[in-house]
Amino acid sequence: MMADGDNGRDRFVYVLSGESERYARMLQLSISTLRRLHPAAEVIVCTDAETAGCTALWDGVRPLVDRIDVAEVEYAAGAPASRALKTTLALRVPRPFVFLDVDTLVVRSLPRVDEVLGEADFGAVRDRNDRMPVPDFPPIAASVSREMGWPHPTENYFNSGVMFWGDTEAATRLSTRWHAAWRRCWQELGDHRDQPALAYAVEAERVHARVIPDNLNALLDGEPRLARGARVVHCFTGGGQLGSDTLMAHLLERLSETGEVDWAAIDCAVARDDFWVAPGRTYARAVAQRHWGRAVRFGLYESLEPVKDLLRPTKRWLEARFGRLGAGRSGVSADR
Repeated sequence: MMADGDNGRDRFVYVLSGESERYARMLQLSISTLRRLHPAAEVIVCTDAETAGCTALWDGVRPLVDRIDVAEVEYAAGAPASRALKTTLALRVPRPFVFLDVDTLVVRSLPRVDEVLGEADFGAVRDRNDRMPVPDFPPIAASVSREMGWPHPTENYFNSGVMFWGDTEAATRLSTRWHAAWRRCWQELGDHRDQPALAYAVEAERVHARVIPDNLNALLDGEPRLARGARVVHCFTGGGQLGSDTLMAHLLERLSETGEVDWAAIDCAVARDDFWVAPGRTYARAVAQRHWGRAVRFGLYESLEPVKDLLRPTKRWLEARFGRLGAGRSGVSADR
């Protein structure tokens, strides 16, 4: 079952740390989409004392949640505090539960934890992004692992934006090891990323971790075609920036202007499986948005990129030998 409380309600957990109104609005949007599909769910937000004291941040969030848990952390509000909270959620919040990042939109109903995990202790999708569209162990994680002395690459490198936590002793061990590894990484390297430590902890503790379906955390920046049938849309793009042409960016702008969620835009996006508000400029994005003419054009262009790379040395040699190619064309045309 999703929750282990007496009421048996599905349990979802978020983290908010820092004074950013933008993140608070994203949290409001994410919970609003979750509540629309799971109105009886138990929703918990974990935060630190400094963030909890910023009362204006919570105006749009407080009516949507069951409780706000304020935890003592040894870091200032912001990225380090949020990672300290995130890596210890399974030690603070009754399990099982689903964790969701604030930059997610729940666009279709979610299955229960036991349906997703089965006998597993933990579940998440394998990470991907615009520089790594096919899941792999990324170079940054390899660099961190080398510095920390962690064996790598690991079998799976998980994205921690959506996590299914089971109520098992192994899940407790995983969270304990994850937090310790992340804390050491932050102290020694000053790197607040939590996914390298998660990959290490999963293998070090030998927990039963399940690779869950991509539609439960559709990382559209890595593979736009995951939009089809997505249940949770993960909206950040490479480098931690929110694309201005994403549905989330539109919803944030409308929420800021009107104080209302643009449900019509969400319904339209879900009906079309198109979570952007403008045409994309890649083949995968054009296919995802069913812009077939653009798909053909970008597909041809992208298919020629390897050929262009092969020809570049020849072009440089020719230009070094005979001068810049095409430099005299305008003169020839004039003579004619």
